[in-house]
Amino acid sequence: MKQSIYLILIFVFIQLAFINCKHKVETQEKPVMEKVDTSGPEYSSMYICPMHCEGSGSDKPGICPVCEMDYELNEGSK
Repeated sequence: MKQSIYLILIFVFIQLAFINCKHKVETQEKPVMEKVDTSGPEYSSMYICPMHCEGSGSDKPGICPVCEMDYELNEGSK
């Protein structure tokens, strides 16, 4: 008799857990991708900071004034 009650309780618990997990999966929000403005000098210069710091970028090799990383050659520059 005790075993039957334990089996029923385990079955009910598993069913409740399954319903709860299924509900969580269905209600998760999808992340929204933000557009990044790539028209500034930190993206369009000949040499750019790897971190794309605001106000960085140059036509000559150098160091980023914001994060002090070395500029890298921008393969996509004109």
